[in-house]
Amino acid sequence: MAEEDEKKGDFHWYQELEENTPYEKLKLLQQACCSTMRITEKSKRWWDEELSEQLKITRDAKRGKGSNRSLDQAARIKKWKTEKDKMRTLVREKKKECWQTFCEENGEKDPWEIVKWAKDPWHLKATMGDLTDTTGVPLKMDNEKKNRLIRDHFEWRKEGRKVDEEEEERERYSGLTGISQEKMEELVRKALAGMSNKSALGPDGIGYKLIKRVLDLKLGSELIGEVAENLSNGRIPKEWQHSKVVMIPKPGKDHSKTKGWRPINLINCIGKLGEKVVADRLQESSLLHRHQFGLVKGRSATKAALRVVTRAQRYKAAEGAVG
Repeated sequence: MAEEDEKKGDFHWYQELEENTPYEKLKLLQQACCSTMRITEKSKRWWDEELSEQLKITRDAKRGKGSNRSLDQAARIKKWKTEKDKMRTLVREKKKECWQTFCEENGEKDPWEIVKWAKDPWHLKATMGDLTDTTGVPLKMDNEKKNRLIRDHFEWRKEGRKVDEEEEERERYSGLTGISQEKMEELVRKALAGMSNKSALGPDGIGYKLIKRVLDLKLGSELIGEVAENLSNGRIPKEWQHSKVVMIPKPGKDHSKTKGWRPINLINCIGKLGEKVVADRLQESSLLHRHQFGLVKGRSATKAALRVVTRAQRYKAAEGAVG
């Protein structure tokens, strides 16, 4: 009966959103049911999922929920105290680990950074002051800073991207050919399984954790099918391409200059999922050069350096010099 009720509820949800795509349905679900995490001065930087899980176990033990229902009152109180002690120990460990990590990364370089971090751990009070661009022109207004940061970091011209030409190229591109819809959906699910739930969210606010939560529902099946179909046709919906650029200060650089800031591009997770499928297919194929080491599984900068050193040693042993 419970499964039938769940299916009926799922069916009514889809009837109400009949004219929307699976991605749009997921956006509505996220807006209606998922609360946005709000970081304040009281937010705990050291809190993580392990602490959340232990807190749930402790509360269930206190209230006699789940596996604790069969216990008598004395056993339940004993278990609750045990779980509460575990919670306190875990909190102390997380606090210590967080503090030690920060001190190792910043304390030796500048001890005053520790004081600043203690007063404002989330950098809620941090602001971008006056800037100067690469030519030395002072920038005071926010709009001036935005335009110069875009120019200095992205070098966009006035005409911008030639979107029409890109759309024509997409129409000529046939997508990932030679793959059935079922196989493509399997590739999408495999790529999703390898994505971290901690990955930063894009402008739509939808993370991998939410996508994985709805996989067993009709919404999840249709969403996977939509991603697979777009990949097969070589099409990327414009909504999937939306991103948010966040500027973060480069450590050890002059933050009064535009080049002292690094742009971080936060892409919608649904778009990154499609990119992951394409990247995996490229690495499985023979299209990548055998000497390409960047962003390739099983290859790293260490291996590239080792290869150069090995070749240099061979040339030196054979010819007596490295050219």
